[in-house]
Amino acid sequence: MFGYSTWFEIAALVISIFYIKKLQKPKTFLTLPIFLAITVIAELMGYYFGLHFKANRFIYNFYDPIFFGFFLFMIYKDVYHKNLKKISKFILLVFLLFAAANFAYYQGLDLFNFKSYLSFKFNKHTFIFGSVLVIFTSLLYYFDLILLISLKKRLEDNLTFWIATGGLFYCAGSILSTSLHEYIVSNKIMMHNTFMFTAISRMMSVILYGTLILGIYMHATKDKRNQKKIRKMEEESAKDAREIEELRNAILK
Repeated sequence: MFGYSTWFEIAALVISIFYIKKLQKPKTFLTLPIFLAITVIAELMGYYFGLHFKANRFIYNFYDPIFFGFFLFMIYKDVYHKNLKKISKFILLVFLLFAAANFAYYQGLDLFNFKSYLSFKFNKHTFIFGSVLVIFTSLLYYFDLILLISLKKRLEDNLTFWIATGGLFYCAGSILSTSLHEYIVSNKIMMHNTFMFTAISRMMSVILYGTLILGIYMHATKDKRNQKKIRKMEEESAKDAREIEELRNAILK
């Protein structure tokens, strides 16, 4: 059976579809269900090819540029300050160019030879480079949020904040194990009866997609929560007004 982390990915997809109407503002968030659908398909295909062909790395070599490109794109779109936005856009373009060049030339891509896919080694260079860029861009985004404190943006209602946070934790947790991927496999270093690389990746995936689930929920329900707060403030204001009126009447008497 596929890893338990895949259930979190499926749950995130289902919740994003359930709240899809709430993801229409801004339109950029509509890419989230698409990204999660691609993620689930990639995981299921990875499970299938791993089970029947004992080789599924080529799937993740296709998927990783989409994964990191998504996080870099979402952060870029939500950065407010002009100079920081230019930097984040430049980082996105650099990653896409690097991933394309690394995929096409370093791996020796052969579109017409399926067997060559099965012999692919895990493309850790794209993963490591993408992880470093997501970490850096997430920190850049946090700096942008600090500069926006005066605008009183609520972080818990900001879906991009949750996306950046999930990406930051995932990449920070996975980058070391990915760097040591070949060493872990060749020396059969295990954790919970699976390769340490796989075990860490699953744990980080749970954190990532658990964060996305929370972010989607917080974003989708922010209007309802804000309405409750407004009603509470109105009730408190009405109560204060009554107390002031009673105090005024008592003085006049």
